[in-house]
Amino acid sequence: MDDYQFGDIVVFYPPIPEKVNERYVYRLIGIPGDVIEIRTEY
Repeated sequence: MDDYQFGDIVVFYPPIPEKVNERYVYRLIGIPGDVIEIRTEY
């Protein structure tokens, strides 16, 4: 799948054997070509 869009929810299993029963859930905040800036101050 390469048709992800900004804001999509992605669920996947982590590639860590000890966490095989866990799922990671993420909301896409950027797509290829976007620039993401992380700030620590408010």
